[in-house]
Amino acid sequence: MSHLYYGDIVNTCLAAFLVFWISFSAATSSHAADTGRGKALYEMRCGECHSESVHGRQKRAALNYSDIRAWVSRWNLELGGAWGNDEITDVTAYLNERFYSYACSVEC
Repeated sequence: MSHLYYGDIVNTCLAAFLVFWISFSAATSSHAADTGRGKALYEMRCGECHSESVHGRQKRAALNYSDIRAWVSRWNLELGGAWGNDEITDVTAYLNERFYSYACSVEC
């Protein structure tokens, strides 16, 4: 029968915590926006109904970066919710870069 020593228990706990921390960090790391991918997604799914006139209106519905993201999220749900957070981030960043130029929040 083997004996566990206090040091073995501490090392095992530290190793388990390290594995958890690495897994958690990878799962929650923010996605850097890819505007090229955002453009492709937008053109493929939204471009047929939207043109530059939608984003170039005098009276804009999106008044900041968060508003753009909210509109992208809303229309994603209206169209069945196929995009996840990464795709929404990419499309939001593309629209902001192309049409709006608002100050970017953390997810950019």
